[in-house]
Amino acid sequence: MTITAGCNYQLSHYDAILETAVAHGYRFLFFDAFTNSRPNGKFCLLRHDIDYAPEWTLNLANIEATHGVHATYFFQICAKTYNLREATTCRAVKTLHDLGHKVGLHFDPTWHSAVEPNKLAACCQDDKKVFEAITGITPCDIVSFHNTHRIKNLVVNRNIPDVPHVYERRFFSDIKYLSDSQGWYEDCVCKIFNAEQYKQLQLLVHPYLWPAQSNGQFVDNIAQLIDFRQKELTDYFLEFHPVCKTNEASLRKLIKEKQL
Repeated sequence: MTITAGCNYQLSHYDAILETAVAHGYRFLFFDAFTNSRPNGKFCLLRHDIDYAPEWTLNLANIEATHGVHATYFFQICAKTYNLREATTCRAVKTLHDLGHKVGLHFDPTWHSAVEPNKLAACCQDDKKVFEAITGITPCDIVSFHNTHRIKNLVVNRNIPDVPHVYERRFFSDIKYLSDSQGWYEDCVCKIFNAEQYKQLQLLVHPYLWPAQSNGQFVDNIAQLIDFRQKELTDYFLEFHPVCKTNEASLRKLIKEKQL
């Protein structure tokens, strides 16, 4: 993982990344700009996969709004750490939509016991219907697959009938693909925008790596996410479970001991 001086995983630096891109003439486009042909000039397809902490999406969206930048936010219907029907998640989706961003399906086919390529389209359409039923918003056509490394032979640089997706060759190999998921592979993306190293790229940024308060270190931000979810779960049990509420001091003591 490469994080150079001044480059980190703080929201202030995300702001600097977008400011640099806009200053160097990059347009931020939605994926459907490729419907008929590849656009000309410098552009960035900005995408956010929501794997954890959907409420943190607004941290990025508010910064994007200050630069007139729009992105596509992809949500799972039911992830291990959140579900779309939960109130804060649903509100986040609607707020993003109202801000002019696109929202779409982040589909995890690995919950099926066996991934069958000929059934991917039907499964995605089923989840899109659930998405719309919960949020009242029709998700965008394009899909982002979750845990792609597990099914890369099915999706990477491949077209799937009736499922336009972000790992098609036109989005993944014909232009530059960059992601923050394990740290920047080619130095911080701010330097890439500043040098105009790649004229056309897809950029994946995960909101859970960019909390509101942070020292900017990658692993520390993940630890903060885990701590946030643990506190949230503790508060939930104390509010809704009578035995936990009655034994709050004991519960908190035991949780602390388990962490040691």
